[in-house]
Amino acid sequence: MSLMYWTPEIAVGVERIDNEHKAMIERVNRLVVAIEEGREEEEIRSLFIFLRDYTQNHFAAEEELMSSIRYPEMDSHIAEHREFRANLDRFEKEIGTEEMTIELRGRFDELIINWLFDHICQRDRALGKFLGA
Repeated sequence: MSLMYWTPEIAVGVERIDNEHKAMIERVNRLVVAIEEGREEEEIRSLFIFLRDYTQNHFAAEEELMSSIRYPEMDSHIAEHREFRANLDRFEKEIGTEEMTIELRGRFDELIINWLFDHICQRDRALGKFLGA
């Protein structure tokens, strides 16, 4: 599984959003390490739930911001948030029903890490540009 790294190149330019992205990356990495080290399912689930809840709050704040500024790409941006939430829901169900197999780890990279990185680099940076950041 891959770790995520914060670099200035993925900065949105909005301090609050950037700080939340840094925190999300930290939480993803904690979860990856727990899975890789084969920690107890209860700990992995707890880290996952914390990440899920943090992500929900972050998305809600972003969506409120987009609504307040009448962001023209808001609908498609929110649709991506829904897609990510669905990925999180699927992954959470799998934690409890199977071991963390190589296949599941690969899907974690694809559904969580790669998606989050691409979303920040494309959608969230476009929002930052719209805000004049």
